[in-house]
Amino acid sequence: MRLSILSIAAALSTLIACNSQQAKNNGINDSTATNALDTVPVNKCYEYIKGKDTVTMRAVYLGNVVSGMLTYKLDGKDANKGTFTGDMKGPVLVGYYTFFAEGKQSVRQVAFRKNGTTLEEGYGNIYTSKDSAIFSNIDSLQYNNSIQLKETPCK
Repeated sequence: MRLSILSIAAALSTLIACNSQQAKNNGINDSTATNALDTVPVNKCYEYIKGKDTVTMRAVYLGNVVSGMLTYKLDGKDANKGTFTGDMKGPVLVGYYTFFAEGKQSVRQVAFRKNGTTLEEGYGNIYTSKDSAIFSNIDSLQYNNSIQLKETPCK
């Protein structure tokens, strides 16, 4: 999955770069060429380490759409690793984390509030719908005392 996300991102990047260069060569100077540059994939990596707890995210931003890998290794709980897909809604990244735990696939809605170069994980009441854990009200999430992922260089 990681390879396919990176492959798609690389292909889109090459396509946009070629189209952008062609627009320059043709003398095109309008908002269409500028908007194409806004959709160049941007890779960002985040990490939270506190005591024996570690959370990492490797994300590809394409405009407001974000996808990537998310890993939780929390003391006293089973580690899990999976994919994340979501989008930016103002300063909040809202999406779905799909992972395997105890031999079965699970889906959980997650939210991270962007604060500078930090993503603060939001917590709130949830309900289950079609085997997925969904927030009852995104607007009432709490971000205090939460996991704070700091942007780090991608390895």
